[in-house]
Amino acid sequence: MEFLPHVRKKLVQRRMEKILDTASPVRSDPLLTIDCLELSIEGFIAAKIEHFFERLGTHDAQGLYDIVLAQVERPLIEKALSWAKGNQLKAARVLGVNRNTLRVKMKQLKIQNK
Repeated sequence: MEFLPHVRKKLVQRRMEKILDTASPVRSDPLLTIDCLELSIEGFIAAKIEHFFERLGTHDAQGLYDIVLAQVERPLIEKALSWAKGNQLKAARVLGVNRNTLRVKMKQLKIQNK
């Protein structure tokens, strides 16, 4: 059965998100041998992406760039807002973005300011 392109894209995207979110061990996963708190953010993300590609194998995938960016942006913005006690201007400054850019990102990622 052939899916419509947009339906197939959604299914592949959900599968990729599930693989990225899964913490099942892979023998070569450096997160199992190194205390993850010792890793830089870049090192941690690199290890997770390597783990993703190992699990992906030969399966079809697309949209990884947007998925990874969303998964990094969401907690970064949420934590900045929390740190700034909801002050969007202060959060935008610490993130190094314009307040309007922050608002656009919050809307795109459906982040509620508490």
